[in-house]
Amino acid sequence: WAKAWLVESFVDYRVLRLESLETRVRLAYDAAALYVAFECFDPDPSDITAFLPGRDQHAPSDSVEVFVAPRAGSESYVHWIVDSRGTVFDERTAPGDDGLRKRRIQWNGSARVRAGAEADRWIVEMAIPFSDLGVRPMAGQTCRVLLCRNVIHTRPKGEEESNAVVFLDGSNFHTVEKFARLRLAGPEDRPPEPQVGLV
Repeated sequence: WAKAWLVESFVDYRVLRLESLETRVRLAYDAAALYVAFECFDPDPSDITAFLPGRDQHAPSDSVEVFVAPRAGSESYVHWIVDSRGTVFDERTAPGDDGLRKRRIQWNGSARVRAGAEADRWIVEMAIPFSDLGVRPMAGQTCRVLLCRNVIHTRPKGEEESNAVVFLDGSNFHTVEKFARLRLAGPEDRPPEPQVGLV
């Protein structure tokens, strides 16, 4: 992870303001998988009580989300939610017989997930096989991704906070055309300069 590219400065997806708790994500890939590591800073991770109820069961929780639309121009994507103890919700979408996008919650991918906590943060690491995405990775290849964090336990009841790596201007997390673009770097590429800074 020391050499992985760092993504910072998440914003509330509904209104253009920075997240209340810092989130950092590192991304890397090899021939087998896309690797994603979240650091979710939190004043007391041991106080978290909002979890996913179980595998592929959804409920508001302190969690992270990863969406990947692996093919340029496609509306189909794969989606994971992982809570702070490592419970996984995953689904994929595909066009139905009527041409509309259908969510397939019964799909179970083979991503490897590990979660843990430190004194001031909780961490989720994921290895997402490219076979789950249905593509073979190549340097220069571009896909669309959305990285998100949901904050429940430090917020007043009913005021959950959902943050994303891009501002969605009020659209929900499933709006593929607003996902960020991710280009798979080659060995000669250097991380870009930050576009957002805090002073």
